Amino acid sequence: MNTAIERKIAVIFATDVVGYSKHIESDENATIKNLRACESLLKDLFEKYKARLFNTGGDSFFGEFESAVAAVECAVEFQNAIKRRNKTAGATVKLEFRIGINVGDVIKEKGNLLGDGVNIAARLESLAQASGISISKGIFEYVSSKTKLSFADQGIQKVKSNQFHVYDVILDPKQKRKLRPQSGLKKLSMFGLAVLILISSAAITYFSIFFNNEEINSATDISDIRPKILILPFESQSSEKNFGSEQANLSVSINNTLSDLNTDMKFIDSIEAQLLIEEKLPYKELAANNDIRYVVTGTVQNSEEFIRVQYRVVEAVSSETIFREQYDFRIEENMIVVKEQLAMFLMKGLSRYISSKQHVFKYTNDPKTYFDLIKIDKAILKSTVESVTYAGQLLQRNLASAPNDPHVLQLAAFHTFASTSLGLVDDPTLEINKAINYLSHGIQFVDQADSIYLYLFAGKSIYQAILQKFDLACSIIPDLKQYENRIYDDHLSQFDFGLLYQVCSSNGSSQDQFEQGLLHMERSLELRPSAFNAKYLAYGYAYLTFQYGVDSGKLESLWMSEKSKRYHNDVMALPTISALLAYSYEKKKQNKLAAQTLEMSNGIGRKYTANSPFSDYPAFQNKKFLADIGNVLKPLGLSD
Repeated sequence: MNTAIERKIAVIFATDVVGYSKHIESDENATIKNLRACESLLKDLFEKYKARLFNTGGDSFFGEFESAVAAVECAVEFQNAIKRRNKTAGATVKLEFRIGINVGDVIKEKGNLLGDGVNIAARLESLAQASGISISKGIFEYVSSKTKLSFADQGIQKVKSNQFHVYDVILDPKQKRKLRPQSGLKKLSMFGLAVLILISSAAITYFSIFFNNEEINSATDISDIRPKILILPFESQSSEKNFGSEQANLSVSINNTLSDLNTDMKFIDSIEAQLLIEEKLPYKELAANNDIRYVVTGTVQNSEEFIRVQYRVVEAVSSETIFREQYDFRIEENMIVVKEQLAMFLMKGLSRYISSKQHVFKYTNDPKTYFDLIKIDKAILKSTVESVTYAGQLLQRNLASAPNDPHVLQLAAFHTFASTSLGLVDDPTLEINKAINYLSHGIQFVDQADSIYLYLFAGKSIYQAILQKFDLACSIIPDLKQYENRIYDDHLSQFDFGLLYQVCSSNGSSQDQFEQGLLHMERSLELRPSAFNAKYLAYGYAYLTFQYGVDSGKLESLWMSEKSKRYHNDVMALPTISALLAYSYEKKKQNKLAAQTLEMSNGIGRKYTANSPFSDYPAFQNKKFLADIGNVLKPLGLSD
């Protein structure tokens, strides 16, 4: 008889009915009839998403999914389906569900699944709001970069014997909440008590919940969701006498180079890394206790003629090797150059294999230029006067040293756009023509099949549109469409495709094309969160309200999302998004909400004025829309 316990990693979906006992007491037959209808909806969705229903218990259901993304998408679709059903005449009892989703180790027992992986999914479900979805940190890490959903970090929560990190999936702005972390102080502060009293007051408005709670909770919102990477000391495998400390300490030098960069990956600095190394924790514990996503290990060998460096990148939670590489350097090479090259190779490898968010500057092979480009890209996207000025200084140096590098040229063009938008140039027309020349020059040095070619190609047309040459700019779209499937993980190409589609249909010619542009811009923002991208996406959402009467729901979600991102600058994005949200509210006759939102906009960062839309979006064809923003908001207090 085989008594071995069969274990595996599984994505677990748990749901039950809110207030089921009260529904049963009120009308047992009607409740059961409606529950069966909801169960049928759930089973259909499980079949659609290739999930297995492995346990039921009256009003509760447990499913096993092969994919974390599929589980979350199924949960969202189920909650939306229940909301639609509850609006129909057939919903004689309007049932609401809570959903919890976890990924973890489970035991397979006669078709059923048991263990902590299932228990935590059930605990997450108990923490979820009515009609809400709560997920574990593991699920969040899998889905946050692969969906367009918004999330709210609820911190560490403890239910019974289980302690875990919780995130809410935000389906509706009204669901925005903040659970008190269970690992913190036991007693409520006077401030926290006052907040609870305010929230429970019947007089509080939707606006104060939506915005004032944001202010209260801003200190504990997500501040850094980048994957954390720990570089361990490389093992010395040489007995050569000339194997010095510089060679032996390569990993420390590489780590210092990368941890100083502000990229879409967070390299643990050498001090914190040393503390973690001394603890000698297994990879799985590094992941669970210290939020480490990836570990880099390596070896260094030395002979009389060359140095050989081998390293591998391991996913901490599974201990699986993501990729490995090997490089040889002659012994006489400058060790400073060797360290920079190795840091660049590691960064490029990580960018290709584990992070679609970090743009790979594949045509750049000089480490100094490569790391400058990362800094320039980040500085432009931060979109402040100081950051864009700094980017310009770095660009001048690199245009002189690498005048034919297509990545330098693409960022030089991008920089003119940011500089013009911020009013940092004396002659905008001259700058835009300069950008067109940069892009035309860069096209000569890239493969037509690469996404950077498409960026240069589309970008050139955008700058032509800024010069009001719309026929010329938009004539390339039929040719451009055939390349769309190549740019999924390239944030710059996504942004430029999106912007070009918006610009070319901003005369009301095609709502479908305009919305296709928004999808590209949403993807760009997902790949590279930035104030710059968020601002232009907000204009797109506001235009849908102006031109087609679309509600302000996406603008609300964008505002909430940007407000939570303390790691990127809000000087540019938040005033614009707040003002455009106020504009959309006013267009929908939500006057009080509009006035309160505009007041908030006036108190954030760079002040938004009636002239801002024209300087922000010079390529937008519909000038009536740009003027309407100022005309609508000036009576509410917008300055000229």
